[in-house]
Formats: sequence, structure tokens, C-alpha cells
Amino acid sequence: MDVCCNLPEGGVLPTTTPAPSPPPPILKPSFCGIRNDRGLDFKITGHTNEAEYGEFPWMLALLKTDFDPSVDETQFLCGASLIAPSVVLTGAHCVNNFQNDLTKIKIRAGEWDAVSEKERLPYQERNIKQIIIHNQFNAKIVVNDVALLVLERAFVQAENIGTICLPQNGQVFSSKECFASGWGKREFGRKNKYSSILKKIQLPMVPRDKCQVDLRSTRLGANFILDKTFVCAGGETGQDTCTGDGGSPLVCPDPSNPSKYMQVGIVAWGVGCGGENVPG
Repeated sequence: MDVCCNLPEGGVLPTTTPAPSPPPPILKPSFCGIRNDRGLDFKITGHTNEAEYGEFPWMLALLKTDFDPSVDETQFLCGASLIAPSVVLTGAHCVNNFQNDLTKIKIRAGEWDAVSEKERLPYQERNIKQIIIHNQFNAKIVVNDVALLVLERAFVQAENIGTICLPQNGQVFSSKECFASGWGKREFGRKNKYSSILKKIQLPMVPRDKCQVDLRSTRLGANFILDKTFVCAGGETGQDTCTGDGGSPLVCPDPSNPSKYMQVGIVAWGVGCGGENVPG
């Protein structure tokens, strides 16, 4: 996972066209990071690792607008998070190929069950006005995998739609009660289906040195060097993000106010899904 959220101002990949204008300033809402841990209304299935309805109001879905069920496995591209009413945080790998045609993607807030519209509160959708990619993003090794999306219209705050708080530069988190969420697969491979109901995984933060040692025991090899821009979480059997969860937020309790949550990372990559002693 990439460290959240040290971005150069107005950072974009080199291009032959003039750089876009910088996004509007990100205002920190007074009520960011409020998790509805008991949900807003109900629980339908009670399956393991399902998020409660409205539990993570900042959780967004990045969707394809030209979805073709005969070709595409799912309409979902990636997860994302709302950091201001009109600004979205996600992984650069999720949107890097759409910079020249913003009409092919859109953002949905307030979603929970992707195959039903019976929830009490409606979701909201917005088009994207501008994509800002971290200027040091490297797609080959997935470093600085960070992007901001500026929306054409701000989301309207509701019980099921809110913002996530951002930490101070250099702030360190060591909590064992962090969460990642998303609609990705439960296991790796095409035979496994994407989740229709938003799922959540409780993950412990993993110290950098231990993470590097653990990852060296995988196919990455004994010489693997973990880039300084990454944080790690997980490493417990069956508890991990997986295919389709890229771009989703990793959130932890605010050390000074545990009832509030802060985004400390963005799901970027991992080795498999849910392997013991293999953090992501």
C-alpha cells in the first residue's frame, strides 16, 4: 500500500500538452472520518467480512461507463475515498489509462449492495473533471501509486456519504485495528467472483522492517527492497485485500481521537491474497 498522502502540488506525468490547472484547495471537513460501526439500518446476509450498511461513508466505487457484461467481468475498476466533497483519492494505476477520455469512468458514493437498489438511502454518482497523477508514479514497479480526481460537482453529504480524515505529514500509525474495504474478489483468480456487498477486512499495521523480511520470503526474492513510499498491513491468513480492491483506502483510528478514522494508505499491490505472514 502506498503511504497516504504526501503529494506534490499539481503533480502530473510529463506530457506534451500544458499542465492542467491545480485542483481546488482540499478543505478538511469538521466531521471527517466518522465510521458507523453498527451500520445505519440493517444486515442482510451476515456473511463474514461484510461491512455494515453505511459503515464507511467515505468509501467510493470507480466505475466503467462503457461496461459490457459479455466482455467485462465487472463494472468496478477500483475503490477510492472521498477526502473533500469534490476531491477523490485513489490509486494512479486505476486511472492512468483514462487521462485522455474522462467520459469512460465515473465515481459512485453511498454504495453498499452493488446488485440491489433497496437500500434506504440512494447512492450518488459524479463525473470526473480532472485527473492528477503523482509526478513520480512508476507503473512498472507501482511506486507513488497516488491520484486525485476532481469532480464536476461536489457530493452532497448524507448519512451514507462523508469524508475521511487525512494525517499530518510523517504521522506514524501502529494500530492493530485498521480497516480496508472494497468490492474486490475474496480469492485470487478468474474463478472467484467480485463481491456484491461491500466487504471489510480488519488489518494490523506491519512495521516496515518486518514487512520487507516477510516479502523477501515470497517470489519477490531475498534481494527485494521495499520502497520508502509504502506502508504494510495484514499478514494474517485469509485477511487481506485482493483483485479489485486496488485504490481502496486503508484507514486507522486517530491516535488522539479513536472514534475518528484517518486514511494512512491506498491499496496498491500484494503477493497473492490472504497468505500467512505475507502483508500487503
